Amino acid sequence: MAKLLSYSDSVLGTPRNPTMDLLRILACMGVIIAHSGAMCFTIGAVEKGTTVWEVCRIVKAVALWSVPLFTMLTGFFFLNPEKELPLKKLYGRNTLRLVIALVFWTLFNAMTVHSQFYPFGGIETNFWYVGMCIGLYISMPVLRRIAGNGKLLSYSCWIWFFIRCYYYIGKYVDVPIVITDYVFTEFVGYCLWGYYLGQLALDKKRATLVYLLGLVAVLAIVILPLLTKEKVSFGYADPAPMLATFAIFLFFIRHPLNVSEKANKALAHFSKATFGIYMAHSFVVIETYSRLYRFFPNPYVLVPVAFIVIFGLSYFITLVIKQIPVLKDWIV
Repeated sequence: MAKLLSYSDSVLGTPRNPTMDLLRILACMGVIIAHSGAMCFTIGAVEKGTTVWEVCRIVKAVALWSVPLFTMLTGFFFLNPEKELPLKKLYGRNTLRLVIALVFWTLFNAMTVHSQFYPFGGIETNFWYVGMCIGLYISMPVLRRIAGNGKLLSYSCWIWFFIRCYYYIGKYVDVPIVITDYVFTEFVGYCLWGYYLGQLALDKKRATLVYLLGLVAVLAIVILPLLTKEKVSFGYADPAPMLATFAIFLFFIRHPLNVSEKANKALAHFSKATFGIYMAHSFVVIETYSRLYRFFPNPYVLVPVAFIVIFGLSYFITLVIKQIPVLKDWIV
């Protein structure tokens, strides 16, 4: 892991990692790409079953790795037992920041774009991710104990993987034994895998196998819903998105960036903006998408244009807020 760290700017006392900064930016872009495709359905821009419908579905589906990738990055940084994470910092800074940001943005959206809204989040809003992160943060003392024990970490990661596969198979095939699990839930596993893959020493052949499985997984995400008329689908913690996310994360771990100091600083700048972009983009999506549709009714054009506009405006809002004392430290 040490070879990935190249210039200083503290994250839990760890130097900035340009490779992880790039991954965070890509994950943020993936979320907005997915929502740009999904909004085709929301505003009724396309008819179900048409070619354009399938294109929009594919756009959304191939970005399923984005949210898990964010979670793996959390594990990569927060689960390192060599870095101190006292409860005072965990709750007084990390968790409190998420709570304040969640309250601010959900109330802001409630007052501007929704007549009815869950004021502190809700599973049908994009802010469910922040609530999930709060849950991960308050679980960090336990997860860090797991990460500090190599055998326990390996056991936890693989048990999570097999349980998620078992649950997915159970959606389509009657399984002989019903297993109810309350520990190895969806995103806890991604958090643990983020640290596990960062420590795992794989030879070239095994790493290549992971990449190939990731490619097959992406093809499955695209093709199987089409062949089965969407009777088969995938969620964030299903086997195919898992393998795709693992392959992306492992590839960047094994091929760290080697760029100039100027490029490193640019990556750090955009990486720091990703939280604000994510929090602001829900408002931007609602305010701009239907307006964009009036000018770009063709979804083939609408999706890329929407991505550029949504990402750009969300980034601009983030930059503005970063100029405001107090707010810049807590909501973006």
